[in-house]
Amino acid sequence: LGSQHLPHAARALSRHLQELPSVANDLGLTQQLTLEILRDGGCMPAGRAFRALMTEREPLPFLGDLMFHHMLMDLNNCRMPLFSVSPQTRDSAWPEQMLDITAEGLAILTGEKRYLPGYLGERWVGNIRLSAADKVPHWRLENGRVIIV
Repeated sequence: LGSQHLPHAARALSRHLQELPSVANDLGLTQQLTLEILRDGGCMPAGRAFRALMTEREPLPFLGDLMFHHMLMDLNNCRMPLFSVSPQTRDSAWPEQMLDITAEGLAILTGEKRYLPGYLGERWVGNIRLSAADKVPHWRLENGRVIIV
């Protein structure tokens, strides 16, 4: 994939496929990286988490701030929240809301639990619908390449 006319197509498609659930815990890469940021950085404003994602963790930055906010809301649309929003900042603008990873978020991040069984929402990666009710393709890395299983 990729050619002289589309030199970045292979990297872009590979990164896009990593938004499918991972075989490790059912999280897409953006979800995984966001929870890692909250785990590593402790309680922090959502805006700082977004900045860390785009400048430090994301291998191929593509997400805008409103897309990140939507991803956060969707990520926490589950039976047990993966992160908490501090009650003192709940009514603040979303970038100022203080986020902290929960025990459930840590359990999913480490693979002790899986994300999709508790997920209450629905999201799409390309034309693939992701929900707890669907059997969906997953991805894993093998020799630096994204493999769909």
